[in-house]
Amino acid sequence: MTWRCGLVHVWVGFVAAACGGGAEAPAASPPAVAQVQTAPLERRSLQEQLTLYGTVVPGPESQHSASAAFECVVRRIHVRVGQSVVTGEPLIDVEPSPDAVLSLQQARTDAASAAETLASVQARFASRLATQSEVAAAQRDARDAQLRVRSLVIRGSMSVQTLAATGPSVVTAVHVTEGALAPAGAALVDLDLSAHREVHFGVEVEDVAYVAAGATIRVRDLGRPPRVEIDGVLRATGESVNEASRLVDLFASLPDDPGLLLGQRVAGTLTIDSGPVFVVPRSALVPEPDRMVLYTVTSDDVAHAHAVRVGLENDEEVEVLAPDLEVDMRVVVSGASVLTDGMSIAEAAQ
Repeated sequence: MTWRCGLVHVWVGFVAAACGGGAEAPAASPPAVAQVQTAPLERRSLQEQLTLYGTVVPGPESQHSASAAFECVVRRIHVRVGQSVVTGEPLIDVEPSPDAVLSLQQARTDAASAAETLASVQARFASRLATQSEVAAAQRDARDAQLRVRSLVIRGSMSVQTLAATGPSVVTAVHVTEGALAPAGAALVDLDLSAHREVHFGVEVEDVAYVAAGATIRVRDLGRPPRVEIDGVLRATGESVNEASRLVDLFASLPDDPGLLLGQRVAGTLTIDSGPVFVVPRSALVPEPDRMVLYTVTSDDVAHAHAVRVGLENDEEVEVLAPDLEVDMRVVVSGASVLTDGMSIAEAAQ
């Protein structure tokens, strides 16, 4: 029996050795530490240059119409659409219509009758056969009749008139033909004065908040190199989205005689300023499928992820917006793409 007991002890020892009994477990690997570079988070102004495209259009002050103050017949048209004209250049000849001539004749007849009536009332008043109020009424009627005659004469309803350009301009529309009858005050020829042109631009909705009236915008034609390059002044910003372009309208006034043609396509460069905002280098942002992430580092060298929105940006820097950002936080500006929230970091050499 002795040898069997010994055999049992040997077998138990062999099994224990085979199962690793008594062996030490391997040591756990140290946590990953990312090598990154950081910089303090700054709050300051950021500028961005916007390139806009637009069209030269008439300004509000540049659109004039030539019209007659009386009903007229068009005798001759001297210009056509698109033609440049100078101050005083003839546009159109008109003459009073038969009804306008008749109105003047009737006004003169009424004035003569009112003068006779006044004389009669004054004679009766001298004979004490009329009252002072009758004399006053007759005087008023005579005066009104004379004013009507004078008004028709001043408006030119006696003779042929030549309507002329009021300044250097371009003919944008001719509304009548020779021989046509036009009512008093109707627009006969439309002009665009060269001294009051502007450019109609469009800007993205997200950039409108940074655009201010009075800003300078550099305007140039689209030639290579541009033939014309001038400074315009932003006059007005639209308050709605243009349905055709899906942009917000901007209107920039141009200097006198800008050297650009109506309807010409141009480009503009506008510098916009964000005001005091949080600014980081482009390298600090990590794009994810549904958000943009910025990493800051805590005092114990642990990375913390912030979901941020992007505002203005230029070639090197970006405005970031998030409610939990503070000035002078340590922001990861290099190596952020390998980070996850809560990862330990080590500052790499510059």
